[in-house]
Amino acid sequence: MRINWDNDESHYIYNGDFFPQDLLPQKKGIIWLSTSGSSGGQKLVALSKQAFLISAYSVNQFINSDKNDVWLNLLPLNHVGGLAVLARAHLSGARVVQEKWENWKTMDLLQVLTDQRISLMSLVPTHVFDIVQKNLKAPEHLRCIFVGGGKLSESLYVQARKLGWNLLPTYGMTECCSQVATAPLSSLDSYDFPKAQVLPHMKLRIDKNGTLIIKSDALLNCYVYPDGKAVTVFDPIDKGWFTTEDIVELSTSDAGETYLNFLSRKSDTVKVLGELVNLTQLNFQFKEFMLRRDAFNKLGLTTVEGSFKLLAHKNERAENQIDLLIAASDFFLVLPFVSEFNQTVKSFEKIQNVYLYKEIPKGNLNKPILRVY
Repeated sequence: MRINWDNDESHYIYNGDFFPQDLLPQKKGIIWLSTSGSSGGQKLVALSKQAFLISAYSVNQFINSDKNDVWLNLLPLNHVGGLAVLARAHLSGARVVQEKWENWKTMDLLQVLTDQRISLMSLVPTHVFDIVQKNLKAPEHLRCIFVGGGKLSESLYVQARKLGWNLLPTYGMTECCSQVATAPLSSLDSYDFPKAQVLPHMKLRIDKNGTLIIKSDALLNCYVYPDGKAVTVFDPIDKGWFTTEDIVELSTSDAGETYLNFLSRKSDTVKVLGELVNLTQLNFQFKEFMLRRDAFNKLGLTTVEGSFKLLAHKNERAENQIDLLIAASDFFLVLPFVSEFNQTVKSFEKIQNVYLYKEIPKGNLNKPILRVY
């Protein structure tokens, strides 16, 4: 895909039968991306090229990227992360080596990194898990790796760092043209799991419930939703501020830098027996538990992200109950792990039922798209 970042041509990056172009607002210099939340339901997000470049400039400055860098882009170009790499390279003059997302499991990663002298790349936690499982050591010229698209576990981070992979965990979203906060280069001086520093082009605040609200020149232009044979256009910006669905913590260092800690999404909190259960946190706890016991390998699962999901199902007595969907083949191999996990959580957080799936439905970057109901 070729995008001229310096003109006002618009680009439509989604399935051909999704949102006919003549129904969309006629805006110049817009990249239209299809996106969906973790609970399903598609929409289009309008992102201006200028917004992409504002974000790209800030990221380049943050990691001191210039024309001597070479990016390996493994992220698909129908995803904001993949497009962001192209925008950064356009500004810095860096070269981009584009690999197809589908080639990940078959490609010789170290061969590509060495032959192309890759210095920068973006990964998702699934990639990091596969690298650690294969015990691959990073080449010295690979100076930093962004990891986004999901929460990276601390144990996986430390294992990868000890193999030489200079990981910089990030927090971002499509509506901001990629990154909002990223671990600084100085975090690579130790193996401690780093905090994500808010990038200079972002102004953040939280409301009384901890909901993140963002102001930036890198924000989206509007949403477009399907509405039968028409579309509904919605501008979510209120006086320059965009209210997200994310619950976060913000903190300030002695040097005045702002750091962001992602906690959960508002839609991921349910009540069980009158108690609030945060599904984001519970899923993360389950993943950490399984990783510590090498359970994914023992269950024959070749990846972590997208291989399981803890969901809330309606329960007449308890209002909701927690159930596990997992892409495993042997029910009796899963049960001991579930039983042990249930001993580590509160009574209302325990898994009640286990459902086996051949493959859990996933969207962009292997994110499960099952509904909470």
